Amino acid sequence: MIQPEDEKVAPLRALEPRRRPGGELARLPGAPSPKPAPTRLNLLSPEQRAMGEASRMLGARLAKHIRGGNTCHVLCDGTQAYPEMLAAIEGAQTRIFFEIYIFRNDRWGTRFFDALLGRARAGVAVYIIYDAFGAGEAEDLFVQLRGAGANVRVYNPFRWSEKFARLNRRNHRKILVVDGQVGFLGGLNVGNEYHDPGTDKPFRDTQLSVRGPMVRQLEDAFIELWEHESGERLRRTRPPRPGAAALRPAPGQGLGLIIAKTPLRGRYLLKAAHHGVLRNAARRIWIANAYFVPTRRIRNALLRAARRGTDVRLLLPGPTDAPLVRWASRAQYTRLLSAGIRIFEYRARMLHSKTILVDEDWLMVGSTNLDHRSFNWNLEVQAVVKDQAAAAELEAAWQADLECAEEILLEEWRGRSWWEKLLNRFAYLMHRWM
Repeated sequence: MIQPEDEKVAPLRALEPRRRPGGELARLPGAPSPKPAPTRLNLLSPEQRAMGEASRMLGARLAKHIRGGNTCHVLCDGTQAYPEMLAAIEGAQTRIFFEIYIFRNDRWGTRFFDALLGRARAGVAVYIIYDAFGAGEAEDLFVQLRGAGANVRVYNPFRWSEKFARLNRRNHRKILVVDGQVGFLGGLNVGNEYHDPGTDKPFRDTQLSVRGPMVRQLEDAFIELWEHESGERLRRTRPPRPGAAALRPAPGQGLGLIIAKTPLRGRYLLKAAHHGVLRNAARRIWIANAYFVPTRRIRNALLRAARRGTDVRLLLPGPTDAPLVRWASRAQYTRLLSAGIRIFEYRARMLHSKTILVDEDWLMVGSTNLDHRSFNWNLEVQAVVKDQAAAAELEAAWQADLECAEEILLEEWRGRSWWEKLLNRFAYLMHRWM
């Protein structure tokens, strides 16, 4: 029997949703379907999803330096890169940061010299760091630039009093930053062989142009080394306002960061970035590299990737300027091929690129070779980019290069002569110094 105080409650309860035995609410006839509860992924902002993807690929320590809103373009050889670099120098209004390993005193070296000289005489602040070993033949040009008002530093000049270990540390970076607005990095030095196919030993190389927040990171890499070498403090470009907007890629633009290896830091981060992209790649890993004598961790990461079904391809030099390195590199072919990794040797010219293409939209371009010298001795700089358009440009370059390459097949490789096998093994004994 219903008590008096319950008479008003009972009709209201009749209108409440009924629960099924399993605890779910029964829908009244004619009632609209409930909206599905948002998943945790849908609750994330675009910035959070981008950071999550970067963290998965690179790890949290590197991902926190990722910035969005960058425009990156892949430039093949000096034929594409040199005109853009020279146009940037000639249009400079405030300052130029230029860092180079090899600078030839030839036709293209003179073109860059004239452009830098003209801006220095026009009052633009020009800062140059060149390596004593790689750019020694152009020392007279740098003396003239210094006389015109440019600020010039030579990295690690030869002194008989220095220990060999220090002399072995070279500045292998190639950096150009103009007015804090545009930057270039990659494998290109300055010389005729990087532009003219008709030279004695022409090179095939790759450069990356960058606009956006990554330019400031590239500028910081130069400034850090300049201050370390000279003791002079340089003004940095004012950073963008902090906040989530720094991670928000504009339409058609990409996420990225610059990793610089200096005398003080960067070795761990450079290794971590390479290990991360190789370890977490799902669909493909396409590597083009001039001097491929990888560390054990990188080699094992490639082997594991191939065994889990990732399309792993290596584009390596045929003709080379370092025969000992090539012999050591070939010592690993049998193991790599047996795991399902495809190896191609580029025949048209000397391959000097240092690029990695991962999945649909990740790429790495810089000065880093996959060898002990780059990871443990040299100063290097590398761009890590998530950008579908730039990845498509690199893929197109890769496919074009394959037309000039010969694939190494496992059965044919096993049949090479005994003396070549012995030569490969002997060269590999010295791989830690390569």
